[in-house]
Amino acid sequence: MRSGRGARAEPHRPARPAPARRVPAACLALCLWAALACGRKGDPLAPEQRLPEPPARLQLSGENGTLVVSWAAPRRDRGGDTLDPVAGYRVWRGTWPPGATGPAGECPSCPQEMGVATEIDAEALGAGGRDPTRWAEPRAEPGWTYRYQVQALGQRGRPGPLSSPANITWTELPAPRFTLSSQDRSALATFTPPAWPEGLEPLAYRLYDAGGRPVAEGEPASNRVTVAELANDVEVELTGHLAGRTPQGWVIEGPGSTERVTPMDRVPPLPPSDLTPFVGPASIELRWLPAGDEPYHHLYVLRGEGEESLIQVAELPGEALVYRDLEARPGQRYFYTVVSSDAAGNRSLQPRAVSARRSDAAAPRAGEGKP
Repeated sequence: MRSGRGARAEPHRPARPAPARRVPAACLALCLWAALACGRKGDPLAPEQRLPEPPARLQLSGENGTLVVSWAAPRRDRGGDTLDPVAGYRVWRGTWPPGATGPAGECPSCPQEMGVATEIDAEALGAGGRDPTRWAEPRAEPGWTYRYQVQALGQRGRPGPLSSPANITWTELPAPRFTLSSQDRSALATFTPPAWPEGLEPLAYRLYDAGGRPVAEGEPASNRVTVAELANDVEVELTGHLAGRTPQGWVIEGPGSTERVTPMDRVPPLPPSDLTPFVGPASIELRWLPAGDEPYHHLYVLRGEGEESLIQVAELPGEALVYRDLEARPGQRYFYTVVSSDAAGNRSLQPRAVSARRSDAAAPRAGEGKP
């Protein structure tokens, strides 16, 4: 390079690019396949789509005089994917006093905001064998209206959307008064008609056994309810409740009253039917048919020379259908009847007697029948 004032600068020459390398066709195909197969499967879900769906089928009821809120657990998140078990639930509540709802259904004093009534730890309740989708209201007041909504909490405690609301106007039902009467393998409950609260539709008298299982139900129009399929001579405990329907259509039960009874068979069986005497040379034979559904335990043959002087002359097993009187004297008219008894010792009524006179004829003939 020349120096000085009159020196001429060398012209700039761009560098020559290096020769390009050839990429094998197989590598290009592999890269293209990897880009298609290993790319993103789709757009990631928004956080709100991973939240639980709102609980469904919100129900309000009265159980043993307590207001109960229940619902169905969500099974999917808002994006439609299968949901892991929720961590818990949050129950929201609003209240307004009696008389707040007008005749046209407007409710100017209804709550504008809902407050959290309780938060439920579903995992803890489930581990203890308790249902996390039920909650009992601890302070329901008669005449007040309650509105509830429930939301599920995700595994990180993030709340999902609220369920649809449900309202109930709480009514207190009294514990019923009733008596129990012993019957054969059953009991008859007779309720004292209560003063049903105003605004509540009377629905039923209900009876439960000692294990809380329903055993019988009767309509309010009749205050008698029969509990069947009980064992005789075994004491049972029965609890009665009143059930009604609120103006919003919810079924509630009041507190229960408990009574005890021992079923006993006090109903006598029917006597045998079609009692017919057959007269022979050496005896008078009686034949009959059983009557009714209850099997006989014993049968008793009564005989006398008059209808007013019948005395027992034989005791037979309950399945017997024939009795032969070998002690009847020839030429004497006798009156006969047969009485039955059941396993409890109840004896049937004494049916009308039939009569016959022993004959010395060789061939038996039918008796003279009823006088």
